[in-house]
Amino acid sequence: MRTRADTPLVPARRLSAVRAHLQRAMGTPEARDRAQLVVIVYRTGLVRPDPPAWRHPPHPRRKGPRMPSPTTRSTAEPRPATDDPAGLFVYGTLRLAPVLEALLGRIPARTPSAVHGWRAAALDGRIYPGLVPAAGGTAAGQLLTDLSALEHAVLDAFEGEEYRRTVLALASGEPAWAYLWTGGDIRADNWDIDLFTARHLPAYAARCARIAPGLTALATGRGRP
Repeated sequence: MRTRADTPLVPARRLSAVRAHLQRAMGTPEARDRAQLVVIVYRTGLVRPDPPAWRHPPHPRRKGPRMPSPTTRSTAEPRPATDDPAGLFVYGTLRLAPVLEALLGRIPARTPSAVHGWRAAALDGRIYPGLVPAAGGTAAGQLLTDLSALEHAVLDAFEGEEYRRTVLALASGEPAWAYLWTGGDIRADNWDIDLFTARHLPAYAARCARIAPGLTALATGRGRP
């Protein structure tokens, strides 16, 4: 949970509801101690954990280019899937074998690929990119072609709420899943995979390995209270 000293943990307008929830929880037979009380408040949805801090480090909020609104028509606009795509297009850290090995325990089959009308944008305060619309642009990457349903779920948990998995048309015309960036802080320059590899890859892959068991537990439902 976010615990910034200058920000109330719970908004004042919700304090009465929180007190009522806690009173009911403390009165249940399961609430034998504080640990059980924590389980109860998470199970009821009163408290929800944030994504790992290393994945979204603190950074100054800066105004960046906005994503197109749902009413904006674009040739790069995601299209509904007619069939479940077999592959996942990756354009950032998931292109790197050490990251895939750390998260999935193996390196899936990969082929070079690209999508037109998009770019892998650098993001303020982050060392990984986001896929955003770019007229006339092309995002280079790879197509992971043999992911299992569980591995898809693990990667969904890894990417978090600021990414949305949807279907895009590859440069080849084939459909593929891809994670679109839905947040802000988009820079004008593109993400540099060589710079990331030189400066951050070993530490990043090590952190991925540490959180992989938790991601797998979330993907299988065992990580939910």
